Amino acid sequence: MKLALSNVISTFIITCALANSMFYGKTKYSTDEMKELGIYKSYKDLLLDLTGPRFNNSSIVENLVNVFKAQCIPPQPPPQLSHRKVFVVIEGTHNSGRNNMLRRLAQTYQGYALQNPPRCLAHLKNSFFGTKFERKAYLSLCNYAMAFDIQSVWHLHPVFLSSYYYDHLSFNLAWGHDKPEDLPPIGSNIYSWPEDLLVPDLVVLLNAHRSIRNRISTTKDNYLFQRKIVTSFERFSDPPVLMVNATNFFEDSFYKIKNQIQKLWGYTMSINVPPP
Repeated sequence: MKLALSNVISTFIITCALANSMFYGKTKYSTDEMKELGIYKSYKDLLLDLTGPRFNNSSIVENLVNVFKAQCIPPQPPPQLSHRKVFVVIEGTHNSGRNNMLRRLAQTYQGYALQNPPRCLAHLKNSFFGTKFERKAYLSLCNYAMAFDIQSVWHLHPVFLSSYYYDHLSFNLAWGHDKPEDLPPIGSNIYSWPEDLLVPDLVVLLNAHRSIRNRISTTKDNYLFQRKIVTSFERFSDPPVLMVNATNFFEDSFYKIKNQIQKLWGYTMSINVPPP
């Protein structure tokens, strides 16, 4: 009996290990494999999943789609611009530091400071706590709603956004892999930007080398989880990421970002938009 039980346990452990490692070391991911990690590379793929068999019995997802279509999609497409202001995303391993930097940069450059989730979906946020695929789909849809908000104002002022696609992608990858070494290699298509999602002009990661206790369960190893987050950001390349060591002084981090902004756009913070 003990031997039989031991064999059952061993088989169970091996099966779990194989399931957990099915994505390890992969370079090329299919659309369905990405969906299993909560990753979508187009609005079409996201909407197909939201309205497909996975969420057939989910009233909160049905409501999410209805609210998005009714309140987030603008009645008219954004106007074609000849120039616009820059769009900068501030990510971070520590929420308070990220949000403080967001406000400081927006104040310095007289820009908008925006945070995910967007206004049209923010009231639904608490409905998705404690879920898995539903929450990942919610955050993915928030990115598209946020893109509409940005396009409605970036002809006037620079836009600084906290939490966007790379944040959600790195989080999903960190949850889906045990160690940084297990993450997909550099060049994997899983790191690519969605084909139809608004692309920022600059992405900044504030790496505070501290606990991210506000973002993950205490049952996870915070330090290990943070390493996986940072490793993912190091492998993102298009758009590239400005890595900023934010462990010590806030002002040092601020001036590093400011210097990069000045180098790229000077004081105009403007970008010429090529004709379609």
